[in-house]
This record gives sequence, C-alpha cells and structure tokens, in this order.
Amino acid sequence: MIFYFTGTGNSFAAAHTMAEITHDELVDIGESYRMGRFGFRVEQGETLGFVFPVYDRAVPRIVSAFIDWLAFITPNGNPFVPGYCFCAITCGESVGTAAKAFAKELKAALNIRLDASYSIEDVDNCIIKHSPGSPEERRMRNHAAHRQARAVAFSVNAKRMGSMEKKGAWSAAVGALSALGSHAIDIEPFTVDRSVCVGCGTCARLCPTHTVTIENGAPRWDGDQCTLCLACLQRCPVFAIDYGTRTHDRDRYVNPVFKRTPTRLTALAASVDMTVPDPDDVVRQGEYEEPDVDEPSAAALSPYAAPDAGATPDDRACAHENGAAETDRPAR
Repeated sequence: MIFYFTGTGNSFAAAHTMAEITHDELVDIGESYRMGRFGFRVEQGETLGFVFPVYDRAVPRIVSAFIDWLAFITPNGNPFVPGYCFCAITCGESVGTAAKAFAKELKAALNIRLDASYSIEDVDNCIIKHSPGSPEERRMRNHAAHRQARAVAFSVNAKRMGSMEKKGAWSAAVGALSALGSHAIDIEPFTVDRSVCVGCGTCARLCPTHTVTIENGAPRWDGDQCTLCLACLQRCPVFAIDYGTRTHDRDRYVNPVFKRTPTRLTALAASVDMTVPDPDDVVRQGEYEEPDVDEPSAAALSPYAAPDAGATPDDRACAHENGAAETDRPAR
C-alpha cells in the first residue's frame, strides 16, 4: 500500500508510476484527511510506502498529522509489521533532513521502522519563492522525474535498504531550522481577484484541510490547519488567487498528470445550475373514444377464402390461385 500526498500533482505522478510497477494500492492522504478516514486494512508483511513533497525542506504538516491519526487493521489484530517500508520525497532540488524527520515521526506514531528513503526531482512548484520555469524546462523535468520514479519502484521491488535521497549540503544544514517553523503557516497573504473569480468552488473542493470555503461567491481562508500545498492557487481554473504580490506575475504549475481547465468559460459552466425541472402535467382536452367499426370475419380477411360448397374442383383451384396472386401483389 502506497500513501501519497499531492498539491499540484508531482507526488501523485510519482506514486502512480511506482504503483504500476510494484502493483501496490494507492491511497490519497489529502482525500483521506478531508474525509476523516484513518483506518486501513492491511496484511502482515506487505510493503508500505509514503510519497509526498518536501515543503521548505520539511515534511508537510498534513502528512505529519495524518501519521498521528493513521491506524492499521490486521486480520489477527496484532500490530502491523510491514515487510518493507519506504518513503519517496518529491522536490525541486533536495529534501534536506525531511526523510530523517519523517522516520522519527513514523517510529513515534506507529512503531514502524523506515527501511529506505528516496528523492525524486521534479518541477519546483513553490511559486511563492520563484517561477516554475519555462514550459520546455517543465517538460524536461517531468520526464526526468518519471524515469526517477521508475528507478525507485524497481529499487522498492528489490527491497534496497538505506538513505538514498538527495539531501544537499546546504539544505541539510538548514533543514532542521526549517522544520522548526514548518507548522507556522500564514494564510493572511491569500487574496482573490473578485473581478475574475467565478465562484466555481474548485479551491474549496481541493483543500484537504477545509481551510478554504466559499462565502458570497468567493473563497475565504480561515483556521490554522493550512498545509500550504497551494492547490487552491495553482489549480484555480481562472487564475484568480494569489499569495500576496509575489505570485501575481508568475506562471501557475500543474503536473500534466492532472487535466486542467484554464478557461473562464469552463469554470463558469461548473457554476451553472444544470438541474432539470419536473415536467408539467399533461392537459387533456377531452376523453378519447374509440369509433365503432364493424370488424370483418376471419374468413373475409383470408386471401384463401373457401368457394361455395357446390363449386367444382377446378373452381376451387382457380380461387386459390387468384387469392395467392392478390397476396403476392405489392401494395400501392
């Protein structure tokens, strides 16, 4: 079983690629967290994996919270012991000390040892800090990430052990400091351009922590659960959401694994009431009455009506031939 968390699709693309090779079941952490589903049935000795992005060189707070609530249900009721446990962290450059921090959280919450850790470099989607790059650069990085995910999957099948993620010298040094502030997320900079927003509710549906709600036809951010996945900003179909002034002129990024609808018309169509009204009652002008018609006898309808009883055999044959001819004649 592979648990994944994604905001713009990088980690989902990696998890999907890996699952095609390892034949593991995929579980969306964001959807499970939003629905309050934390119990999962597993078999003793099966592989357990986690795929998620690194946020400011730290584990996303929603992943940490999910681990705290996660519970495994085994057939014999004993604590779950995976045959192999790994994590694969997607990043733009390096993961810092995120894998080490995750291993500690996993051990403390579930008493499960992390056997291996990997990193997969993809498009750096933190547009709060910088642009995601040109379309060609993104395409090349997406392809490279796909190849890395396949390599990780084969390594998982081989049950390789150890820390194989790209830490980076400078990233590892500041990783611990970043982790200290990973739970302090400021939602005040989120803004929405009401002249562009069509109130389609995409941002609220994507938010895994219910931080975004729709009020008076526009999104509103509230609470202290935001994990700063930026799904609301990056995947807004009309580009109406910003984080302060830093993202206003920067391209949005969504992994090609997700189908995107970037036109205002598509978003507007999602907000149109498409319910079908109940049909009106049929108005009858009067009761219909069948006309009185004398029905002919069966003998009269038959093309082979019997001739008179006193007819000769030759007369009967002639009547039979004439009847057949009337039957075979095409209607006018």
